[in-house]
Amino acid sequence: MGRKPIEMIGVKFGRWTVIERAGSDKDSKPMWLCECVCGNRKIINGAALRRGDSKSCGCISKEIFTKHGMYKSRLNKTYRGMKQRCYNPKNTRYEYYGGRGIVMCQEWLGENGFINFMNWALKSGYTDELSIDRINNDGIYEPSNCQWVNEESQCRNRRIKSNNKTGVSGVFPRGSKWRVHIRVNGKNLNVGTFDNFDDASLARKNAEAKYWGGGDNNDRNVK
Repeated sequence: MGRKPIEMIGVKFGRWTVIERAGSDKDSKPMWLCECVCGNRKIINGAALRRGDSKSCGCISKEIFTKHGMYKSRLNKTYRGMKQRCYNPKNTRYEYYGGRGIVMCQEWLGENGFINFMNWALKSGYTDELSIDRINNDGIYEPSNCQWVNEESQCRNRRIKSNNKTGVSGVFPRGSKWRVHIRVNGKNLNVGTFDNFDDASLARKNAEAKYWGGGDNNDRNVK
């Protein structure tokens, strides 16, 4: 005999109240229709409810952002952008983040996730001119693996795009020749077109030394 289903109807989990059973997911796990105190309804996995992974429809986070005057801030947009890249398969960049197993640490998730993230950011030198960057591109978003950098520094630390056919960032084949560009001050700068790959690679390295202040950095950047 199978295990007796856990009775969930009427049980409260955070701001959710379970209304009724709503079928099963692809793994035959029970799903439940829940109603938030604000009136919004959503179908949620029962195990996720019991673990506390979902405590509201999102109204808790919105209240926190509003309370601290950060809802429309750039820092909040950065935070929401991380969550989208890590957890929303429909996000255009999910493939390079959540799709690779890149997630956010528990400290930056949950009811007080943004507050914890904000406190870390302000103590770590955040300004509106900087972007969040993972030190180890294969590591998760967590305090010990994140820093605030300018755009050029972030570019140097990115992975080579999957459609890069040369293995050297900023070097692309154009017919029988090779074109080189580099990103400077938010814009793509054309370095030149070269007859052979070695000359193009050297030109890219020299451009990094000229515009980024050193040519011995890794060549894993996206752009």
